[in-house]
Amino acid sequence: MRKILQDGLLAIFLFFIPVQILALEPVVFNENVLNQKVVDEINLIGKELQEKSGIFAGVAIGDKSDFQTLLDLHKQLPQSYVLLVLSKNSHKDDIIGS
Repeated sequence: MRKILQDGLLAIFLFFIPVQILALEPVVFNENVLNQKVVDEINLIGKELQEKSGIFAGVAIGDKSDFQTLLDLHKQLPQSYVLLVLSKNSHKDDIIGS
């Protein structure tokens, strides 16, 4: 009986792991630069792109954050990604991908 419960809990745990991976929003970082309507549209388009192509497309936009901090966010992304990084404070932008 104990083995059945352990296997059941493991199965439930493994079922929810992919849900967490796919739950990543395309607007990875936003310091109130984009309004909510724009964020919603980017999230919608980004999720559709990921469903159809398997490539995560994200945006990291900072007002006061420095460029390197925003650039380091790519370490949290899935294997195949494209990330648009914009920093108002550093006056820099970049597109990185894997």
